[in-house]
Order: sequence, then C-alpha cells, then structure tokens
Amino acid sequence: MTDFEDQLRESLHQRAEQAPPSNWLGARARARLHRRRAAVTKVVAGLVAGLVAVAVVGAAVPAGKAIVESREGGRTSPRPVAPNTPFIVPDLSPEIREVRDTRREIKWSDISFKVPSDWRAGATTAWCAKGRKPAGVVPRIDLPD
Repeated sequence: MTDFEDQLRESLHQRAEQAPPSNWLGARARARLHRRRAAVTKVVAGLVAGLVAVAVVGAAVPAGKAIVESREGGRTSPRPVAPNTPFIVPDLSPEIREVRDTRREIKWSDISFKVPSDWRAGATTAWCAKGRKPAGVVPRIDLPD
C-alpha cells in the first residue's frame, strides 16, 4: 500500500470513532417529524377555524334579518310588481322608418327575414366570377334548395 492510502485509512478510522452514536440521529429525526406534524396541524386548524367563522357569519345574517323583522312586527316591504302593459320603444328617427319601409321580406322553410331591396338572388360567390372587388358588388341571397 502507498503512503497516501495509509493516511486515508487512518483519517477515516479516526473520523468514524468521533461520529455520534446512531441513536442520536434517530432522536433528531423523530424530533423533526414531530415539529413538522405540529406545523401541519396548526395550518389545518387555522383553515378549519376560518371555514367555521365564514359559516357562522353566513348563518348570522339571515338570523339577524329575522330578528329585525320580528321587532318591526313582521312588516316587510312588498316586492315590486311588473306592470302588465307591454313595453314599446318608440321609433323617433325618420331615417330608420324609411329604411324599414324599403326592405323586402324573404321566406324560407318557415323562416322570414327582411333584406334591403337591392339585394339579388344568386350564389354568394358570384362576385369572384367576373373579377370584381367584394366591396363594389351588390350582396346576393343564397338559400338552400
């Protein structure tokens, strides 16, 4: 054996003799486990206490409302009643009225809708057949069947 190996062996042997006993390591590991469990228990207890507080407040609000109503003699304000008359929005602008009059009605399969009177029937892709720009072409109405 070389001199280096002898020095290494002696150094390791001395360090092994100075090492603490293994039961000391086990005691420290158990203490660390107890501290960790205590911390987790505190966090869970805090969460449970918070949930209980929220539940108590949630139950206290209706109870408080019932107490206040009982002191008033059970009188509560009546709920508003919706009127039976239909709500009609008046058409105030003459431009909209004129546009509505110039539209034509188209029916297809029990569906009816109004379109501008200048719209023509035909395929919606017909504008590209003549090489025109879409913005300058009159819109078309293409219905199935």
